[in-house]
Amino acid sequence: MAEFDKDHVPGAISVPGAELVLRFADLVPSPDTQVIVSCAGLPRATSARRR
Repeated sequence: MAEFDKDHVPGAISVPGAELVLRFADLVPSPDTQVIVSCAGLPRATSARRR
């Protein structure tokens, strides 16, 4: 969360990678919704993309 507090895209929300799969359906209203995953650590962003 410290990374998010320091810098983030306006309108972004912070979802820890471990919660992304569990909360995805609640966070994304439609399968047609474009989702952009951004992370300061490439391995974490890549992992989130695969899920």
